[in-house]
Amino acid sequence: MGLFGGLFKKESCGVCGAEVGALKRKKIADGAICKGCAAKCSPWFDDFKGATTASIQEQIEYRERNKNELRSFELGRSYGDFGAVLISADGKRFCALGKSSEGFFSSPRQIASIDEVIDMNPDIIPVSDVESVDVDIRETRDEHKRTENGRQVSYSPRRYTYKYTFVVDIRTKHPYAKNIRVQLNNGTVNINHEGERMPWVFDSTRNLADMLSEVPGFEKQKEVLAGDSLGAKVVRGLTSMATADSYTMYGFNVTPSNRASVEKYGRYVDMANEIRAALEPTEA
Repeated sequence: MGLFGGLFKKESCGVCGAEVGALKRKKIADGAICKGCAAKCSPWFDDFKGATTASIQEQIEYRERNKNELRSFELGRSYGDFGAVLISADGKRFCALGKSSEGFFSSPRQIASIDEVIDMNPDIIPVSDVESVDVDIRETRDEHKRTENGRQVSYSPRRYTYKYTFVVDIRTKHPYAKNIRVQLNNGTVNINHEGERMPWVFDSTRNLADMLSEVPGFEKQKEVLAGDSLGAKVVRGLTSMATADSYTMYGFNVTPSNRASVEKYGRYVDMANEIRAALEPTEA
């Protein structure tokens, strides 16, 4: 039939029976389904090639039940401004969304009620089904330079913009949502910084998520810096810029010009820590 003949060949959707061309269908193990039926599956489901017509029908039926059950999902905590992790009030179930806002140029949004996302139909997953939770903080940086005698040269000390994206990877035993990847921040967190970020924050021999669990939240760190205890004095003594207007936090020299960005960074660190604490499996 040839390549073009195959593109124009119609095939019936195994679920709804609609005739669809190659560009509007998704292949499964025993045939094909239309994109409309594929969209009814979990947004985290990716094993269409291993699925059958019967298993897709079963999943779509489950998804209808899930949508109805969402109406009684009592939201306890909500994390994320781009994607979202929603944890039930009793801490026994959670939902995850890859993107919580509609539209390509959507604004940051934190979900306050499950009613806001029922139409998105996020899967309700038992926390007991979670196998692992990993935090992926992606860092890039751009160096700022100045022009001297017609060429670009570095400042002394060097000046950078550090850029961060916060992603939580959740692996579960759920049949349709085994690999969940949620970006917490809407757009990168950009921090202007003079000099290298302090190296003690990261240790390549250790797991970043484990280190994060030991890092107190931003508010707690500010309490330590502001206190009169011996510990506070030691912390201030170990930081080169611990004054009312500048101090060291998360390895950044915090100044009035970048404080808001560092606080934003700290907010996402806190989110990641709280998600891990709520979902990470505990050893029996």
